[in-house]
Amino acid sequence: MISSLSPTAASILAEFAADLSLDRLKAETMGKAKFAILDAIGCGIAGTVDPAVDVLIRTLSEIGETGKMPVWGRPDVFSPKAAALINGVMIHALELDDTHSFSSVHAGGPVVASVLSSCSLYPTSGPKFLEAVIAGYDISCRLGMAIRGKSPYHRGFHPTGICGVFGAATASGKIIGLDVPGYLNAWGIAGSMAGGLMAYLQNGAWTKKMHPGWAAQSGLLASLLAHGGYSGPQDIFGGKYNFCGAYADMFDPKALTEEIGFRYEISRMSYKRFACCRTIHAPITAALKLRQIPGFRPEEVEEIRVFIADEDLDLVVEPLEKKKHPGTPVEAQFSMPFGVALALAEGDAMPSQFTQEKLNNPLIKFLLEKFQYAVNDDFTKRRPLYFPCELRIRIQGNWHTAFVDAPLGDYTNPLSNDQMKEKFHRLCDHSLGLETAQRLEQRILSLEGEWDARALIPLIFDR
Repeated sequence: MISSLSPTAASILAEFAADLSLDRLKAETMGKAKFAILDAIGCGIAGTVDPAVDVLIRTLSEIGETGKMPVWGRPDVFSPKAAALINGVMIHALELDDTHSFSSVHAGGPVVASVLSSCSLYPTSGPKFLEAVIAGYDISCRLGMAIRGKSPYHRGFHPTGICGVFGAATASGKIIGLDVPGYLNAWGIAGSMAGGLMAYLQNGAWTKKMHPGWAAQSGLLASLLAHGGYSGPQDIFGGKYNFCGAYADMFDPKALTEEIGFRYEISRMSYKRFACCRTIHAPITAALKLRQIPGFRPEEVEEIRVFIADEDLDLVVEPLEKKKHPGTPVEAQFSMPFGVALALAEGDAMPSQFTQEKLNNPLIKFLLEKFQYAVNDDFTKRRPLYFPCELRIRIQGNWHTAFVDAPLGDYTNPLSNDQMKEKFHRLCDHSLGLETAQRLEQRILSLEGEWDARALIPLIFDR
């Protein structure tokens, strides 16, 4: 226990992580954790088809990163550290993984990938698996909240990359059995491993896909080093050279510990229905509403106007001419004009639709040229709890309007348990087969009853 009369934020968080126990959590929190795991694993299985994954696996195999730990959809086996990297990349590869509205952190990739690799090294019960995931989500998301706003994005840092490593270290540390000093060392070590630049936006590069995987493997290594006696800075979130000051201009220290142990961030996650940047989901949802206009024909659209919050501009709207002419599937996933055009043209925005073929589709290109936008200050004020937008389209001189307060899957407009299961099967059934996918779903959703979570690994990875 912490004995200091004035404990640091790091020591408060370390005590929280070390003491977190499933028997003191509400059933609702445990349920949220199981569905978070289900979603991350579903995204990972679907992510095996991404071309970036092929290059990563081939390269790691060539340099001898082999071992006993499997990865999704491949016969290869890797070291636990390399497997954490690969599985984390797979979870994030298709832009379908979870998001924490209040921090903009994708927590599932770093946390779940690190826990799976940790389980290959240490005996792990189902309850311990759940504890590790819940603790990892909390730490990564709380850090993201503390530095949220235009920082760290405007400085060029990706919150998932820089905050996810601490969540991964926390989750792995829970499996390993770190105590309070162990967590302080692990986080101190992780602070020198935090990374992830937004430079992928320059040309639709693959580097963003790596951020959760890098965080997963680095967090795993940081916790193992701390367990082995390697020392790190004891107050990585305070002091002159602290993490928050290094990565952000603005820092809210209260966000690190506010309602700690009473409010669990895993209960405030948003889950994606579309395979693109989450800030595009509300306009896509609005576009799907407008497709329901009687007699709607996308080729008759004369003008498209969207009203949005100013937080969206740099990431998915500007520079507008570039966003209206994406050159790669990754650029399309971060283009609001493309997402709206795709939804109007095809009625969905799943991974199979973010392809080079769709970039060259004449109807989508036609709709892209119709796109205009304006900032609504009231919408800006309502972020991050809500993600409102208004979409208008003109057809034969008549304007049609759709308003969305929050897209389906958002924290304030959540997917039901049945819809979460439906997403999982939509992602997994093709590659696993329905019977295996159903068994996997059942085992994940009953994790609290597993004596040895390592028994899940063959089933999760279809071995």
